[in-house]
Amino acid sequence: MFFIFSKIVGFFLDLGTVWGILLILATLMSLFQRTRKLSFKIFMAQAIVILLVTVLPVGEWLEHRLEMRFPTQTDVSSEIVGVITLAGSIDIETYKESGLTEFESSSDRIFEMIRMSKMYPSLPIIYTGGDGALMSSGLSEADIVAAWMVQAELAKPNIKFETSSRNTFENAVFSRALLKQQWPTLLNGKWLLITSARHMPRAVGTFHKAGWNIEPWPVDYETANGILLTSLNVSRSISSMSRALKEWVGLTAYYWTDRTNEWFPAPE
Repeated sequence: MFFIFSKIVGFFLDLGTVWGILLILATLMSLFQRTRKLSFKIFMAQAIVILLVTVLPVGEWLEHRLEMRFPTQTDVSSEIVGVITLAGSIDIETYKESGLTEFESSSDRIFEMIRMSKMYPSLPIIYTGGDGALMSSGLSEADIVAAWMVQAELAKPNIKFETSSRNTFENAVFSRALLKQQWPTLLNGKWLLITSARHMPRAVGTFHKAGWNIEPWPVDYETANGILLTSLNVSRSISSMSRALKEWVGLTAYYWTDRTNEWFPAPE
């Protein structure tokens, strides 16, 4: 139930989608005399909101706060016994239609995992993620990445793939079960956690709740210091706001449903 509800809420947190629905609705209403004034008000409200979101970088401020919660790391601690990488980098629908592995904006997660596998070839690595869509395609992102790594001659026996999880909570729980099967002696060891910087606070809280001892390793930054006014880039501003809202709402929902012990986890 939580998964279904989260996907419905996530749909309405995509400002581009909501804006498009309201635009279509207002256009249809403008065709009728009785609703023409209301349609004009909707058009004006949309224009004002878009202008504010574009000129005032609210989305970037909110996203930057998330990304800066855990500092960028450069040195891997000698205490690290393994690496966990969260999925969210592959366009599953494109793969289903074309058979091609298309990387999305969060592909830094995969590339950093590959870099770690080259630098520390003996470390166990878990890539976790199935299909997070509400209507499952029957494909797993982890399986797609595994096949791509074989084709690219990057596959290694110490890289295991968890293929069933649909969200961050299941990433933590199902990967924990995989760890118990594959490397039970490393259950209490410290694991490097790779995910997008904006997603790291929710991931850290969730993995701690599931019993993991993790070291955050954020990648895939979208913002930078010194945010002033934006460049009137509407699509970028809307995307940034949508990403930020998804994470802030996700943090709140996970805290309320006891999937994390902290609302906004911080470095230890």
